[in-house]
Amino acid sequence: MPSIVIISLDALGSDTVSSFLGDLLDRCVAVSGWQVVQTPPLYHLAEDSALWQEIRTLRGRRVIVSDLYPRPLEWLLRRHGAGEGEIVCLDARRYSNAEDCFTAIKQSLGEEREATGAGLLRFEEPVTPRWYPIIDESRCRNCHQCFQFCLFGVYTLDAAGKVAVTRPDECKPGCPACSRLCPAGAIMFPLYDKDPAIAGAPGTTPAPDPAARRLYYQRTGLVCPACGRTAHSRRSPGPKERCCPECGGLLPAGGTETGGEAGNEVQDEIDGLIARLDRLARGRT
Repeated sequence: MPSIVIISLDALGSDTVSSFLGDLLDRCVAVSGWQVVQTPPLYHLAEDSALWQEIRTLRGRRVIVSDLYPRPLEWLLRRHGAGEGEIVCLDARRYSNAEDCFTAIKQSLGEEREATGAGLLRFEEPVTPRWYPIIDESRCRNCHQCFQFCLFGVYTLDAAGKVAVTRPDECKPGCPACSRLCPAGAIMFPLYDKDPAIAGAPGTTPAPDPAARRLYYQRTGLVCPACGRTAHSRRSPGPKERCCPECGGLLPAGGTETGGEAGNEVQDEIDGLIARLDRLARGRT
């Protein structure tokens, strides 16, 4: 059974990526002895795309080259039942040219010699840009906070009470608020370019942001387990005031923990996003 190389790059509108993709395909097909599969960008494939079934049928050692970080790609594959077996995910953005990427593929598969190519399969399907979260199940604590916070029903609970992304296309494009909120750093938005941790970069974990935590407690009306107060009994901390590390609310004088985040870039971004989401939600009701 040949090793399988799946190349999933979005070359539309980019001469540089298009050239990289063409060179990499030529290199792999011509001399590697691998079954090479070209697919549309996997992140943008529709939930009910027939190509997911095609991808699930691929067997053998697999390397997948994409323009996403490896961790979100791995959990995207797992969500679609295509993540079993021996898989290595490579981020094509790390390599300055196709030859360097080809070398990384060979090293990942442990190929000791070159052989006759097994051919090229092209899985073709029109795709449209999408934006939705991917959950790292190895980090998720199933606290339900993303489910409780989301205005648009992106998350649901299964029969066992486990959180799942079941309506991804209801997500508001560009909004990473639930990733800012997640206490476990389990929620990734692979296309978010303002924070590598939110995009799922290796060795990173998004830190829960006080502004996002405060919005969660304001939205749900829950009592904070750390400071024992509700949204009605707290206000936002100033730049030099202390805030509760759990709910982000102002701590009384002498209270412990972190300085306030008011006025910083992250809070401004989240507040703006939530305001727009609120307006959209009211428009749907």
